[in-house]
Amino acid sequence: MSLVVHANPEKHEQVVSQLSALRGTELVTHTEDHKYVVVIEGSTRQQVLDGIEAIQAMNGILSTTLAYHQVDQLDSENAA
Repeated sequence: MSLVVHANPEKHEQVVSQLSALRGTELVTHTEDHKYVVVIEGSTRQQVLDGIEAIQAMNGILSTTLAYHQVDQLDSENAA
């Protein structure tokens, strides 16, 4: 899943540090107007949701918007 995260310009360094440190996430890029593209991966839906909630709760985050979502399901025949 990927998100576009908009942050307070005064909190740029703190936001980059927090996003980079969050397990299961990758800070892909950011723009000059303080929008960040973040990829969240998890083995369960709850892990992904926890990642989104952690980002939304970070100091300096103004908004998060879902940019892309994909769920890969394991084919039971190929699991063996």
